[in-house]
Amino acid sequence: MNAPHRALTGPAVRRRSAALLAAVALTSGGLAVVAAPAQAAAPSGPFCMGANFAPYVGHPVGDMPQSVTVADLDDDGRPDVVAANSEADTLSVLRGNGDGTFAAAAHIPAGGEFPIHIQSADLDGDGDIDLVVANNSSGGVATLRGNGDGTFAAPVAYNGLGYRVHRVAVGDFNDDGAPDVLFTASGNVGDGSVRVLLNDGDGALTPAAAHTTPGEVYTAVPGDFDNDGRLDVVYLDSGSSTVELLTGDGDGTFTPAGPIPAGVNPALVVTGEFNGDGRTDLVAASYPGTQIAVLLGAAGGGFQPPLVQEAGEPGGTTVADVNGDGKADLLVSDWDGSISVLAGNGDGTFAAGVAYPVGYAPSEPMTGDFNGDGKPDLVTTSYDTDSVSVLLNTCTPVSIAPTLPTLPTNPTLPKPAPAAKPKPAAKPTAADKAKAAAKAAAKAKAAAKAKAAAKAKKKVTKAKKRRGPGAG
Repeated sequence: MNAPHRALTGPAVRRRSAALLAAVALTSGGLAVVAAPAQAAAPSGPFCMGANFAPYVGHPVGDMPQSVTVADLDDDGRPDVVAANSEADTLSVLRGNGDGTFAAAAHIPAGGEFPIHIQSADLDGDGDIDLVVANNSSGGVATLRGNGDGTFAAPVAYNGLGYRVHRVAVGDFNDDGAPDVLFTASGNVGDGSVRVLLNDGDGALTPAAAHTTPGEVYTAVPGDFDNDGRLDVVYLDSGSSTVELLTGDGDGTFTPAGPIPAGVNPALVVTGEFNGDGRTDLVAASYPGTQIAVLLGAAGGGFQPPLVQEAGEPGGTTVADVNGDGKADLLVSDWDGSISVLAGNGDGTFAAGVAYPVGYAPSEPMTGDFNGDGKPDLVTTSYDTDSVSVLLNTCTPVSIAPTLPTLPTNPTLPKPAPAAKPKPAAKPTAADKAKAAAKAAAKAKAAAKAKAAAKAKKKVTKAKKRRGPGAG
């Protein structure tokens, strides 16, 4: 049973407001390493006509979780879950059992105060999943190296990065093959920054030069937005109706490339590929508000004018193909306690959302196949009930029947008359049977008489031969 809702007061109210503005999905799963967008593929087998999820199951974690990541932490082939517990200053590790259930949470230090966001990636190249945490009140980022068995080494903290650190993402920003860490921070005078911590290849991080902004920055997402093969960044400047584009210089620093219109009050942003042209697109969601704006990537770089549609009041946004049709869907969390699935149409638009209840005040949902059936399931945190909500995907696959070509019709010809069926022979009567028997007997008697005559003639001829010529 879920815990009763708590009234939030004082710092909790301010932190929740910051979390609302900062809620944005940087990936559709646990790993945040950024790759080039892929062409949307047609389904190669059965897919679901519409997403469907079983009622959520809550799993207790720490106090006021605000973010979750999904990855295989113990190398058993089953996805695990880690939640960042903002009020407890801890992380909760839930190891998956492979059947949709999880072991009881193990709690570990977050490496700072008020962990508000978490990502997972292999930072040191040893094949084990590590964790990256934005510790909001500490103004820093912490990393925890994975041991490959679901446990982690003590956190390493990188503090003094800003008055508040809000979000983290992982990607290779200097093209050396090692995943770096992007983070957003706000200063103590209403300013902000977007900055990269460069990875030396062994997991140690060094700050690159910061891009500073006159307003607070809560949200930033990486992607190759100008098609030059380098990672760029789009961020949201608080109080603006635009998103700001920073093109990557290839060394962990950026060059401003101007504002981009993004609907009304954009506060949440996520990348994806929504119309099958292979370019990186954006979805910006309003807060406060109920709209999303889809910005499709333009052929020469940049974005086309936004396509705006209703989506409810978003508290976090993620992109994933949850019905297996090869088109990116949009998953939107509503702080009133639901996850809405907006099925992608493959042209940059989305169907109306279908809402699935979860625990109150969910974060952006993440996906993973928690029961091994090949379908993406959902997990999100419940800020107010100190739990994570897991929804198993129960959509029933259907196959697409192949479309056969229509053959030309032949001219109508008269149908030949059917051949007359032979009449069955009449059954013989008793008289017929007697007559046939008598006829057969007479025939047999004549045959016997002829045989006897032939035998007698042969006997006479033989006797004559024995007696010699002239005998009579």
